[in-house]
Amino acid sequence: MKSCEINPLVQPLIDRKGYSGLMLIPRKIYYEWVRYVIPESDYLNEKEAEVFLLPQFDSVEKSEEFCELFFDLFFQYKLKKCSDDPAFWPVNRNYEMFHQWFEVRITAIVSTLM
Repeated sequence: MKSCEINPLVQPLIDRKGYSGLMLIPRKIYYEWVRYVIPESDYLNEKEAEVFLLPQFDSVEKSEEFCELFFDLFFQYKLKKCSDDPAFWPVNRNYEMFHQWFEVRITAIVSTLM
C-alpha cells in the first residue's frame, strides 16, 4: 500500500491539536449569481452553511485576520462549486464583496467528540 503524500502547506494544519471554524452562509446576492450561471440549479434549494477548519488562534480577532488574508480562497471555492469558468466569476473581488456575498461567522474553538 502506497503512503499518502501530504502537501507541505497543509501539514501544519494537520499537526495542530485544535482548530477554529469559519462558517460561510450564502446571502441573496450569491444565490442570484448562482441563478444567473445555472438557472436550473438545485443548489438554490441548499440554504445550509458550510464550515471550514482553520488553524486555532488565541482569539476570534486573530481568526478574522486569517480570514481577511485568505478570503479569496474561500470565495473562489464557493464560486467554483457552481462554475469552473472564472469568466463567470465576479471581478475585482475584495473583502467587502466577500461579506456582501456571505455571512461570515467565526468560532475560536472547534471540538470533536471522537
